[in-house]
Amino acid sequence: MTKLVPVFVFALTVTSGCSGGCPDGAVDCACRAGDRCDAGLYCVLGVCTEPGAGLCGDGRVAQGEECDGNAVTNGTCGANCRLSCNLGFKDCNAATADGCEADVRVSLDHCGDCGQRCNGAGGSATCDQGNCSLTCSADYADCNLDPQDGCETALATSSSHCGSCDHSCLGGGCAASTCLPVVVAAASDVQDVAVDAAYAYYTRLGSPANGFADGSVVRLDKATRVASAVAASQKAPAWLVVDDTYVYWASIGVPPSYRDGGIFRVLKNGDSPTPLAPDQEFPGDLATDGTNLYWVTPAASGSVAAVATSGGGGWSVASTQATPAGVAADGSRVFWTNQLGGTLMAADPNGSNPTPLVSALDGPRFLQVDQTQLFWVDWDTSRVRRASKTGAGAVEMSQETGEIGGIAVDATDVYWTVDRGASSSSVMAAPKGGGAAREVASQIDSPMAIAVDLQAIYWVSPAGLVRLAK
Repeated sequence: MTKLVPVFVFALTVTSGCSGGCPDGAVDCACRAGDRCDAGLYCVLGVCTEPGAGLCGDGRVAQGEECDGNAVTNGTCGANCRLSCNLGFKDCNAATADGCEADVRVSLDHCGDCGQRCNGAGGSATCDQGNCSLTCSADYADCNLDPQDGCETALATSSSHCGSCDHSCLGGGCAASTCLPVVVAAASDVQDVAVDAAYAYYTRLGSPANGFADGSVVRLDKATRVASAVAASQKAPAWLVVDDTYVYWASIGVPPSYRDGGIFRVLKNGDSPTPLAPDQEFPGDLATDGTNLYWVTPAASGSVAAVATSGGGGWSVASTQATPAGVAADGSRVFWTNQLGGTLMAADPNGSNPTPLVSALDGPRFLQVDQTQLFWVDWDTSRVRRASKTGAGAVEMSQETGEIGGIAVDATDVYWTVDRGASSSSVMAAPKGGGAAREVASQIDSPMAIAVDLQAIYWVSPAGLVRLAK
């Protein structure tokens, strides 16, 4: 027997709109944006929906939404229920309740973008059209160019930015926006100093207990301040010069005769020293023009001598000089001072054409030369003087109250040391073309020989080798 099962067919009809109200979720009453749902319902995806159903457009901000039908401060509620901020505004606190609360055109905490702080520390700050502008107080500066920490640098005390941004004191301290000197090589027997781009070189006389036979020539790395001897066990090395390849020095010999001195050279990175002129009696100041090396013998009937930097036999430039004390060379002429004779002299490198340039001087010493001028010290009267290389226009640059211990020149200035006793001495400078002298280091101890490079001044003191950033 066959049992019959009835079949029921249902038909679902969806209308295009609502007449009257459309209840929640009604499938027989679809809605479109603008259609009317029952009170308290929202048309979401074509269905009238209760608030808080978790759908964008249901009128209640759900998790993952920034807005949903609510008013947005300084903006609108955009697609997918995300904040759409007006131009110049942003939601920087991630709190949807206050909308686009940050005016990044003028906000010091959000200048130009969220979290981009415009800090007035060390001065004052303004944010204008999203651009931070700092006005630093006196002795403060924005040296790292980061407005978020303001005028962060105290120029009066920063050893990296002393007095101005990027002015390093090269290991020294900074006080009142002025760099302070620092001992870069501690030794009580330093005699002379010379510098190149990367290193400072100095001589150590040695100890009296060993008859000064344990002297040395030392190279100091300017950056690391690590010192290493390029020549050891030298007999009282004193005067010193360098060129691109070698270090040259005059060993004055050991007592009592001082007849075993000489002129020596060594590669800058160290090697076995080479005697260029051995068996010299108390040789004095040195100079090089890159081709030849010149030195003086400061005796009452002294001399100026020369040898090629490559070695070989030496020669006499001048003899029977009245205590020659300082020597300089420029490749065309050799210049020297006669301390007791009171004269400034010149000759060709081979000794021909000897010429008195300036006379009636007061114990001239410490000679330097540049492209056009000669600079020296009238040691007896503590005067710094200059003249043209022909001797014309000799003038006094400064007169000191203490003993001048050395002189050096750079592209613009002349520098000299003045010994007035412990803690009252100075390093001085003046423009090479003339002008007032100025004190660049004060209240220091008995400075002597001096050298300069682009960044610093170096001098010899009882404590060792001292450096001061320019």
